[in-house]
Amino acid sequence: MVQTGDTALQGTNTAMAVKGYSNKLFKLGQILAKAGSSDFTEKYFREDAASLTAAGNRDNSNVAKGANFPQVYPNWTEVSGTNRKFGNDGIVYIEDELMASIRVQKRTIFKVAQAIADAKDLYIYTQLTAATGTSGVVAAADAWNSATVANRDSIGDLVIGQAAISANNYDPRVNTFLLLSPKDYGSLQRDDRVIKNPSFKTADVVSNGVVGQVLNMKIIVSTSVTADEAMIVVGNVAATWQSVKALTTKTKEDEGISVTVRSWEIGHIQITDPQGLYTVTGTQV
Repeated sequence: MVQTGDTALQGTNTAMAVKGYSNKLFKLGQILAKAGSSDFTEKYFREDAASLTAAGNRDNSNVAKGANFPQVYPNWTEVSGTNRKFGNDGIVYIEDELMASIRVQKRTIFKVAQAIADAKDLYIYTQLTAATGTSGVVAAADAWNSATVANRDSIGDLVIGQAAISANNYDPRVNTFLLLSPKDYGSLQRDDRVIKNPSFKTADVVSNGVVGQVLNMKIIVSTSVTADEAMIVVGNVAATWQSVKALTTKTKEDEGISVTVRSWEIGHIQITDPQGLYTVTGTQV
């Protein structure tokens, strides 16, 4: 029987608290499709986004009477990714829990969750940035916080990005995200071409970093996003999160000394459709 104050109950409550915090703090997970993984190294195939053309440059829109159909061949590139473990230990000494002027255990639980969420967000963004080089990385027409107000044209840069994604046969208006640093979001709000655009609106309730919408893209603000750039991501298409072990938390009590709050997660990101990514650089002076 579990009673109030038992370690088993405390461990359960702690695990729920860490997971609850992490779910709120983890911002970039929502842009990824989800899948399971069971191998240390996972191989997958990245499909060429270009529309197929007939071999030998034959015209597949005007097949001659009695002629054999032109043949088309899809292309895939084999890619591999290695699962990685995210984990932290948070230590709460009994003296701090009993006598500290702040709620040490609660803050430790929060910081453990925050550390994992931040590490995952940074890892995901770094991988997305590396893959964007195979699709589109284009400098802004001018800095979004240019001292010359007339030169600020973030809307123009984003429209060009959406056009580039459309040219790769993806729809940048469906479940697409715009990833911004806090400073660039501030610049976006200062741009008259943005705030007067009918597609721009702020979120009624900020959740998981989603602060609003522009050009049918959900705006996510995160400190994991590299300063001086903005990224467009076609959600649940461009990349997949391969999960081996979902976020797990356990507590370990060293009686009379401390309680250790341990959390970990195992998985990795697969960039399956890099053509669904586009990065605008040079957004800040």
